[in-house]
Amino acid sequence: SPYKVYFTRSWARAMSCLAVTTWAAMPSWELRPSLSGGRRGGSSGAFATQLCAGIPPAALRLPARSRHHHRCRSAEAETEGADDDDDDAGTRRETKLRELRARGLQLPTYDDADLVAAMAQLRVADGLASGHADDATMLWFLKACALDVQEAAVKCQVYNEWRETNSYQDIDFASIEQELNTGKAVLLHERDLLGRQVVSVTLTKHVIAERDLAVTKRLTVFLLDQGLARIHAGAAEGEPETVLTVFDLRGFSTANADIEFLKFFIKCIFTYFPKRVSEVLFIEAPFVFRPVWALVKPLLGKYSSLVRFVSLDEANEYFPEDSTVFQRD
Repeated sequence: SPYKVYFTRSWARAMSCLAVTTWAAMPSWELRPSLSGGRRGGSSGAFATQLCAGIPPAALRLPARSRHHHRCRSAEAETEGADDDDDDAGTRRETKLRELRARGLQLPTYDDADLVAAMAQLRVADGLASGHADDATMLWFLKACALDVQEAAVKCQVYNEWRETNSYQDIDFASIEQELNTGKAVLLHERDLLGRQVVSVTLTKHVIAERDLAVTKRLTVFLLDQGLARIHAGAAEGEPETVLTVFDLRGFSTANADIEFLKFFIKCIFTYFPKRVSEVLFIEAPFVFRPVWALVKPLLGKYSSLVRFVSLDEANEYFPEDSTVFQRD
């Protein structure tokens, strides 16, 4: 009769629910009974099958509405979990960016009207009309000098004379091509997480006995110029105006300890490119580098705080997760 069929199906569904609930409530798989009646070695799936033996398969299926509701709840849970993961990733990224900004050189910002007025005065300063410094470079000297026009004028004049004396006005690519091909110093195509241009130096490729110091200096100026040209091109988009310099010291030995070049580099970033290098990384500096650092640190003065000794993994934290800039040999 219809009542008998209804009773049979209801009983079957109740028993299936009881079987699943009983199995799930067991404290661990070791305490769940097996088909053989023992406490170990049984199959939890077999146990559920045993309890449900004799129940028609159709009775074990959830009603269509229940199945649909279950799928919807599962999809909602997955979506909520994905949203939470995205939020966590975004929070971690913002935290990382704040940490990186705090480590580097912090530059003040100035009102546009003040910059325009200071530039107008600097353009008519004595000795600058025929100099090498373009408007972007002059503007940077103003910022580096806290808008002190007289101080900026002096620094621009020194910069122009240095360029002219050493023939750095327009460096011919052919004159540094061979040095560039050694790979000892390159301007990376990839930027760091802050959007800074990156100059990477591999000191094991710089051997004092083989290098021509004059050519190495020209290569340094060439790479800094290239990095600044990229910065000036993106200045309207609000991109960072400073450079990150990375020295890879893995495998460093006394044959690579070029103190004369390091003195030149420090002179460059102090006098001719002031406050352009916002941070310097030394990757995995070996013990033999300590005497070199003892000589170099006093030359840096307060800017030695911008130097960080990092591991390879820590250096990679400055770049996107999929970056392949610095890899283990």
